[in-house]
Amino acid sequence: MNSKSLSLLPFRNKSTMWRKINSRDILGLCLWFMVALVFGWVAYTIMIAREIYQFFRYHLERFEWEDVVRYGIVITIGWLVKSCI
Repeated sequence: MNSKSLSLLPFRNKSTMWRKINSRDILGLCLWFMVALVFGWVAYTIMIAREIYQFFRYHLERFEWEDVVRYGIVITIGWLVKSCI
């Protein structure tokens, strides 16, 4: 496998997924939680569309699977909270 195909594989180093969280990531997690509270499961579609847009718009060297998983977990929690309210 060449380095380009390896960059498409999710979580080459799983332990770094949660260690690299900075203040910008925390803000993003909070905002996606609020989006999930308002829109529910539609937030998944919005988040995936945004990540794909960023990948192509900014010519990133790899798709950011870590963000998809992090935001997906937060959206799921927000959706569950919305369902209970």
